Amino acid sequence: MAAFFVFSLFLPFSLAVGYNSALSYYSMVKFEHKLTKRYLSASILSFESGSRQMLTRASVKSHLAESLWTILPGNESSSEVVHQGDVVRCGDVIQLYHVTSKGYLHSHNFFSFLGRGYEITSFNDKDSGNLWTVKCEGEFPGYGHPLQLQHVNNRCHAATENSCQLPPQAGGEFELYCSLNTRGKEFDWIPTAGIFVDEDEQDDREDDEDEEL
Repeated sequence: MAAFFVFSLFLPFSLAVGYNSALSYYSMVKFEHKLTKRYLSASILSFESGSRQMLTRASVKSHLAESLWTILPGNESSSEVVHQGDVVRCGDVIQLYHVTSKGYLHSHNFFSFLGRGYEITSFNDKDSGNLWTVKCEGEFPGYGHPLQLQHVNNRCHAATENSCQLPPQAGGEFELYCSLNTRGKEFDWIPTAGIFVDEDEQDDREDDEDEEL
């Protein structure tokens, strides 16, 4: 039986999922910005200038599907197969695939409008600009514990801050950008909610295959 777990957006975190639960591949996760309490989000709308790729933002609308991201392995062509439910480790290179815009969290060399760094977009094609290193303390990033997303190509970090509020027509959301600062509290994101799969999912699938044999 598949080991899927759904934890509610409306329950206290401690009631919804174990505080030390590790992140796993192919889970759908919401990331809350520790400093501003906004969520890593994207839209099917595009930037009006710069790259003209799909918009990302730090949103207060935690209840919407636009703040859900699927955790995918960074190197899908690697000989080392990553299975659904395998644990993400600190230092892993991942991709974040947006549930509604069908794009990857992406950065490149276009400068951001408000933050000191580069644009972060949702990009609907495979590209090395979609790769992010998970930076965290210990061996595994866990739900409820801060982590940082460092862009592999540009070495910048996914960030937002209170000074990055977008115009009213953008809904009062905050700009998401890839910070060129070497350190800062604006880098910290906390996995808080979503749909996740644990390692038992892979064990269940292997047991089923053995029974068929």
